[in-house]
Amino acid sequence: MKRIWVVGTIMLLAIVMGCGQGKSASIKEYIADLRSDKPELRREAAKNLGKMGLAAREAVPALVDTVGDKDATVRAAANEAVSRIGTAEMVEVLLRSGDHEQRAGAALALGMDYEQACEGLITRGPSAEAAVPALIGALADSDAEVRGRAAEALGKFKGKARSAVPGLCARLKDTDSWVRNRACFSLGYIGDERAVPALIDTLRKQGETERVAAICGLGLIGPEAGSASPYLRELSNNADKEIREAANEALSSIQKGLQGEGRVKTRSIR
Repeated sequence: MKRIWVVGTIMLLAIVMGCGQGKSASIKEYIADLRSDKPELRREAAKNLGKMGLAAREAVPALVDTVGDKDATVRAAANEAVSRIGTAEMVEVLLRSGDHEQRAGAALALGMDYEQACEGLITRGPSAEAAVPALIGALADSDAEVRGRAAEALGKFKGKARSAVPGLCARLKDTDSWVRNRACFSLGYIGDERAVPALIDTLRKQGETERVAAICGLGLIGPEAGSASPYLRELSNNADKEIREAANEALSSIQKGLQGEGRVKTRSIR
């Protein structure tokens, strides 16, 4: 059986402070219904718990057990419920926690779980509609690790995170080099041509590591980054081998009309 949000749900059940002492009678009843002999009752209980979102987080253990239900419709309802509640959990931590490590962990989990769900490694991940706005807000966090994790996570949502392009472009001028690098790559993964001028500006003005990241971002965008070709050609003759190779790869992706992903090396930075 595929695992459900190992990074996200389990982590956040451990770190979210106080679930509260009082339990709603309806939640208790729905949890009891999850153990009913009648599949229609189990299915409706899972659906109703999912609709309650964060308020039903105490039901997550019972819902996770129900993911293995013998009835396919019950399994689907339980998966959806865990998805909704799990997203609410992580967004709550990201927006409300006073601990920067918890906020960074929540941002990381949102991106990783979404990516793994897209790859079929887990059965369900967070919804872009709920996660992306919270991650955009986290780009302005006072802590650099949170900003960097939020920037990195937004790249996992690819085209569904187009609304994050302005915020990510702003992070190209972040005071922290790692945050700038993460923003470059994520703008590439999102693939929106609006990012091209800001990435060109970065490869012209920033240091070596940011240049490489900006070049890779442009290559990931692909043919829509065609206006960067003159700058990339110039850099393809750069004395630095890494910059030279990155520029040539990006040019290849742009010129051949490829999307760049899988062609441009995602270099390890910091």
